[in-house]
Amino acid sequence: MSRQRKSDHPAAMLERLTRKHTDLADRVAHLGDRLHLTQTDQAELSALKREKLATKDALAALERE
Repeated sequence: MSRQRKSDHPAAMLERLTRKHTDLADRVAHLGDRLHLTQTDQAELSALKREKLATKDALAALERE
């Protein structure tokens, strides 16, 4: 009989994804508050926004299960 790891439990995954989404939102807000963004900052902001959206999609999929 295989035991499910705690990290694989849906509630644990939901908590981890929610925390990740919040962290990404904070980082996006921090970069967005700057008056000027370098090309590197712009690329990071874009990547963070994509990752935040993917995390939000993963949360929505988990909540539908």
